[in-house]
Amino acid sequence: MKFNPTVSLFLLFVVLVATSLTVRGQVLHYEIVKGGDVIGEMVAKKEISGKQMVYSISSVTNFRMLVKLRVDYNLTETYEGGVLKSGHAISTLNGAVQKESKVERRANNYHIERGSDYVTYPAAEIRFSIPEIYFTEPVAQTKVFSQVFGDDLIIERLGNHQYQLDSEDGRNTYTYTRGVCSEVKVSRSYATFYIRLKSD
Repeated sequence: MKFNPTVSLFLLFVVLVATSLTVRGQVLHYEIVKGGDVIGEMVAKKEISGKQMVYSISSVTNFRMLVKLRVDYNLTETYEGGVLKSGHAISTLNGAVQKESKVERRANNYHIERGSDYVTYPAAEIRFSIPEIYFTEPVAQTKVFSQVFGDDLIIERLGNHQYQLDSEDGRNTYTYTRGVCSEVKVSRSYATFYIRLKSD
């Protein structure tokens, strides 16, 4: 069989294109700021491979309140065909688990574990959840699913590309620049801090 450089180049081109289309994604790097000091960092990732989309959010925060505290947070959610299939989130304080949740799609609803609690979320499909609010300004959304709370959070539009979410933990105010979340003001009873997108 004779070597055909044209065919070989074409096959190489097809492989390269197929590879580039197989996995696409976005990575956002944030720093966590309190009182002008950087106390941690957060990375939000969105990876698309075929019909599957995987979100991951991980953060590390170090601060002092009488004693030195380190908070680690990790969340993953997997979508298939635009519908949430499963997810897991865990938050630790100095290595000890503080909160953990798991969500799994069933036939006509979602099964959610929050520590020792089991919750049924009565919806056949979830198409918009917390990780996506970092990548897309929720212009057309009025609520967003949170696996950590096992329910929807109401999105309140404040104007000027700002949106507010209230939960049992406190209040988050999201600011968007060119469609991407550029800052989150996190208001808690014990402190206020900011999650700010790093400039390239």
